[in-house]
Amino acid sequence: MAQFKVFVYVCFVTVMTVKGQIMCPDCTDPYDPDTCTDVQYCQDTNHDICELHVHLAEFNRVTYFCSTSHQCINRESQACNVSTNEMCTFCCDDLHHCEMQRRNLFSTRFTTPPPTYYTTHHFSNSNTGVLSTQPSVSPSRCIICDTDPCDMSAVPYLDAVQCSHSHPYCSTKIVEDANGRSVHKGCATEDFCRKFWWDLTSQNADCMSTQFQQFQSLDCSFCCQGEGCNRPNRPAHSTLAQM
Repeated sequence: MAQFKVFVYVCFVTVMTVKGQIMCPDCTDPYDPDTCTDVQYCQDTNHDICELHVHLAEFNRVTYFCSTSHQCINRESQACNVSTNEMCTFCCDDLHHCEMQRRNLFSTRFTTPPPTYYTTHHFSNSNTGVLSTQPSVSPSRCIICDTDPCDMSAVPYLDAVQCSHSHPYCSTKIVEDANGRSVHKGCATEDFCRKFWWDLTSQNADCMSTQFQQFQSLDCSFCCQGEGCNRPNRPAHSTLAQM
């Protein structure tokens, strides 16, 4: 019996690393960890581990991507404080380990966001001159990057993914500082869009600039509606969410 167990384990590991290729989870809804049952194949032979990012600043959005042990462990070693961190990193080396780790994290440390219900609002935005008549929102199909931050060279080729009713808007978050520019794309709740897009970004002349030039310091979050509307860094004006 012991020999049989060893044989099964060896076969499992072999399947996980066919021709040096490991497999990592892939989530159909990044805001629901229970949907991380799809599989992504790591093409780079240097990748030997799966890296999980839990985006605390985005209602615990979950993303997996292929990584190296050295890079992942370095990021994981930075203490995860749910009160102060914007993102926490965790490493797992096979699908089973990733699933067990994910279940433990979301049963003890993190919680999935509750559904958000939407009402109709009517007020104007002084900077854009847009009158809001936003009814209950139907979920859009949005661009969700395979890596975080986004690999911008891959964005034009990504297929739009159906977002959930709790996160019906498409979002693009752009952060620019002394280290350069990072871009994050995904689905968003009404609460996120109201705070970071409507109340902050839409009032920021630098974010709303048609030219959208390089700035030394920039933090913009756009929310939009429509098929793949968040593919461009600054969504078309006609698609921007009116809160």
